[in-house]
Amino acid sequence: MTDEPVFITFEDALFFHKEEIRRTGGISGIRDQTALEVVLGAPKASFGGAYLMNLFEMAATYVGSFCANHPFLDGNKRAGTACALTFLYLNGYDVDENHDEDLPCKRHKMVYIISSQKWLVLIRP
Repeated sequence: MTDEPVFITFEDALFFHKEEIRRTGGISGIRDQTALEVVLGAPKASFGGAYLMNLFEMAATYVGSFCANHPFLDGNKRAGTACALTFLYLNGYDVDENHDEDLPCKRHKMVYIISSQKWLVLIRP
């Protein structure tokens, strides 16, 4: 595996969750620590020393895994989105957070209703 991606850590995910809850409300806390470890490991899937996904697929996997596994008591979609966007930023992609007021609402609705594979199409440059 060359050019090793920078992955989101357990501590990163806890921080993003805490910040999302602080900023937008909800119940803070971990529902299932093992589920959080599974979520954070999912983008690292590999076989024979090669990752099974590209960076965009890995980012989408954060969102899909958070939505499927619900490791936190609340804010899983928000935490998954924060992890995905931060993952892309840490791996060399610009993340433009200067957007119109409707984007956060649209983003959260989007994560609710579509799979990570469709979300992947929306974040691919």
